[in-house]
Amino acid sequence: MNSKLVMTGAVIVLGLAGIACLLIPKEIFKLYNPATEDIQGLLVQLLGAGFLGFGALDWVSRKSLLGGIYGRPVVGTNYTHFLIGSLLMVRAAISQPNNVVVWFTLAQVRHFGCSKKYLFVNAIRVH
Repeated sequence: MNSKLVMTGAVIVLGLAGIACLLIPKEIFKLYNPATEDIQGLLVQLLGAGFLGFGALDWVSRKSLLGGIYGRPVVGTNYTHFLIGSLLMVRAAISQPNNVVVWFTLAQVRHFGCSKKYLFVNAIRVH
């Protein structure tokens, strides 16, 4: 099996799905008939799978040189996730100023976003 072909296919599918979910989330949510709790649970589980995947990637990469030529894709992927997540959480915090959970999540996402940006720009060894 050609690994480059598999990875390219995954990039196309995940990239298009990610862009669509960011730009037209309500329309995509309607496609899954969100009236049933099963679909809502499924979408939250898919989100959890993505978080678990990032966690596994970070765990495996924790002792690597991050920000360098080999660790740059790991840090860049994380940075993209946390940057977009921070922007989305700012919007959520503005629309729900009294929601403590939203503000807590924003603080966590922003913290890791800034950390990943630092790693992305400066190659350092993590001990």
